[in-house]
Amino acid sequence: MSSFISIFKILIRIGIGLAALIIVAEITLQCLPVKTGFKRPSEIVPGHPPHWEPNQAFTYSAGWRMDNPRNGWINNKGYPSPHDFIDGTDATIVIGDSFVENQMNDWNDTFMGMLHPDESPVYAFGLSGATVADYIGLARHTSKTYSPKHMIVMLAPGDLNGAKSAYQPGHYYIVNTNGSGKLEQETYSHKNAKIRNFFKQSALIRYVMMNIQFQRKITFGKKAHSTASSPSTPPLIYHRFFIKELCHIAHAGDFNITLLISNSELDAFTFDIENKKCSRINAVNAVKIMKNLKTDSPLLRLDFAPYDGHWNATMHGHVYTALKKKLAR
Repeated sequence: MSSFISIFKILIRIGIGLAALIIVAEITLQCLPVKTGFKRPSEIVPGHPPHWEPNQAFTYSAGWRMDNPRNGWINNKGYPSPHDFIDGTDATIVIGDSFVENQMNDWNDTFMGMLHPDESPVYAFGLSGATVADYIGLARHTSKTYSPKHMIVMLAPGDLNGAKSAYQPGHYYIVNTNGSGKLEQETYSHKNAKIRNFFKQSALIRYVMMNIQFQRKITFGKKAHSTASSPSTPPLIYHRFFIKELCHIAHAGDFNITLLISNSELDAFTFDIENKKCSRINAVNAVKIMKNLKTDSPLLRLDFAPYDGHWNATMHGHVYTALKKKLAR
């Protein structure tokens, strides 16, 4: 009996020690630039594109050392941007995933911020993990809510393959209906959003899940961003449906769309464009830009850490130059 009590006391002391350690770690990390992520909204109205809780500040940092710390703002429409989006505005619309969401660079160091003085205003709709299905939904919505002067849609590795399922509740996906595509939207759960937002209040949890990225070991994300080629060929139905929808949106709104393509899926898209299946769509090949500027020096790479494999300011500048030439035509 006495040995049992002794073991029990030891376990209590260990528990108290661990609890104290967790509390100290939490307090310490609350004072450091731990990545905050974004709060999920209370609701996403069916038919409206996915977004984050509007009007909130966020902190970005990369890795366990919390490199490249930056602060940003989620605007009135729920997207990372220093500018609010005003309905009905004549704007250049930019749509994409985390490359457009762009937590890891200052706004003025991105191709969007560089275009802003020239093509004012630039409204950037970026969502980490988004696919071409989300881009269609965003293109439909923004073409009706604003008055696009031009639209830029960025395509990253996995954007086509990922369209078969919604990345998160509230996101879109494409279903095959007798050989043709149809856009559907995953039901949004307010309860799940509240639970996630609650746990995100803990700096320790955020540090483990976002900075160390422990969740990659226990779940499977849509993709890992890279300038490498996509490992598999995307179903042709996603490609055709994507081009068809963008073409319809561009003609209906009387504006052009530039595809900013950062992977080898370019060949499929340029085939459609060169065969004039849609005169309103053109492309900028970011893969060629990076290859032409490629260097073996890790300090001069255009997608080096601590940028999580995303473009740094130098690459954004080269993309801006290419886009500027395309928009001027």
